[in-house]
Amino acid sequence: MMSLIADSLMIIVVSASILYAINKKPENKHIATDNDNDNKDNDTEKEEENEFISEWISAIKERIEYENKLSREEYKNLGDNKIDWFRLSENPNAILLLKERIEYENGLTEEEYENLGEDNKIHWDILDCDENTIDLLKERVVYENGLSEEEYEKLGDNKINWLSICENDCYDNYNSNIIRERFKYEISLNIEKQLSLDEERYIRWDILSNTENMNIIELLEEKLEYENGLTEEEYIRLNKYSDRCVSLLSLVCNENATKLIKNKNIIELLTNNPHKIDWNSCYKDSCITDNFIELLNKLFEKNPDEICWTSISSYHLHP
Repeated sequence: MMSLIADSLMIIVVSASILYAINKKPENKHIATDNDNDNKDNDTEKEEENEFISEWISAIKERIEYENKLSREEYKNLGDNKIDWFRLSENPNAILLLKERIEYENGLTEEEYENLGEDNKIHWDILDCDENTIDLLKERVVYENGLSEEEYEKLGDNKINWLSICENDCYDNYNSNIIRERFKYEISLNIEKQLSLDEERYIRWDILSNTENMNIIELLEEKLEYENGLTEEEYIRLNKYSDRCVSLLSLVCNENATKLIKNKNIIELLTNNPHKIDWNSCYKDSCITDNFIELLNKLFEKNPDEICWTSISSYHLHP
């Protein structure tokens, strides 16, 4: 009976806090024609927005503290009406809550952490990389890299999703920093262990080969140096599915990588080793660049049969 009363009181308190926050939510302001008034309205709107977020965080924090005190059975009895850490993990306004949750989870024993259940943990596999989350992800990368193979596997799906990070259209400094950390870890492994990583657990170099970001292109150069140090057998094994190595053809089709192409003599390398060209590695909308035309001309002079005409039929001129 007392437990029901406590639950009811808690619901009333949290509901009241949320209602207060909703009522404080800023309304759309009329845009003034005067620049000074416009800036003043924007500042006021920003302050109200921050106040709303602050009230929302306070309401959620009260509920989190309440749920953390429940026994496993009491927590289970809440059913679906509890904090959804999956949604909070992808909410850009929840960074402060996530930071506190990390401290809470780190303070648990292994058994206590396991007892939380999947819905009651931070979901690292969906956490996006941006200016708000970069520090959290950096710490997580260091943590995951330091785990033994057995400990890493125990995380299940709740690990950083490297496929998602590599597919992020905005390869900014945030992404390049954590990708670099992961790169250091991957090259510390032997080929066998690198190949044992699941699809979402290794850097997708075929995707990164199409990047426009110079920080990633610098990293591609370091990756090429690593690949050049492999034996032919090691390279063939690592590049079996064409996604664990730099896509040399994608680089040739990447106008932003011209300097790298010249530094590494990639056109000459592919001309003399056409077997290293994966014609299917480029995206379907790959652009025909000057470097690509140069490669085609050299291949055509040497042996036109080495060119996969079917694949390049879908390439188009750069606008």
